[in-house]
Amino acid sequence: MGHLTFHHTAVYLTKLQLFGPPASTVVLAPDTVVRDLESIKNLIDERIQKSSGHSRYLQEVNRRFAMGDYCLVQKVDNEVVGYLFISEKIAHLAPVRVKRKLLPGEVAIYDVYTREQFRGKGCYPALFESACQWLMARGYTTIWLWVMPHNMVSVKTHLKLGFRHIYTVFHLYQFLGMRLHMARKVLLPLESLLK
Repeated sequence: MGHLTFHHTAVYLTKLQLFGPPASTVVLAPDTVVRDLESIKNLIDERIQKSSGHSRYLQEVNRRFAMGDYCLVQKVDNEVVGYLFISEKIAHLAPVRVKRKLLPGEVAIYDVYTREQFRGKGCYPALFESACQWLMARGYTTIWLWVMPHNMVSVKTHLKLGFRHIYTVFHLYQFLGMRLHMARKVLLPLESLLK
């Protein structure tokens, strides 16, 4: 008799409403908005090396740019130390292989990365705040992103950034090689993940 395996992954989708007048004075430097791999290649290569050399990530980044997604970068002393990807079309929930089409006024932020020696120094919150101001100036009113329930640093950071509720829980079940996606609507405080 074969060995039975069961794998379960949960992803929490949350959103942030952007309020306030458009900040038309917010202008990001031309090299802060990145639409091609070359501008962040060194940081991508570093990330691949730290994650045991997953070269598929490089292909995935190229695919994102080809689909029209872009990233905003955080620089310290003219060196890229972090980035976050933005999609204006689809919210990708990669861990559970679910996509959500974005409505007008919505944007998705995903795949946030900060160089290890700059973590815990406020780089991501600063980049996120700049991104929010920049997106509001471009007419966006809602940011969607997903958080993994085991990533407590991410949960705490997003609480500080103003995210308050989990709106959807997506599950991917794998059993005997079969995959089953389930989504259930919820409205829970994001703080509930900390318990």
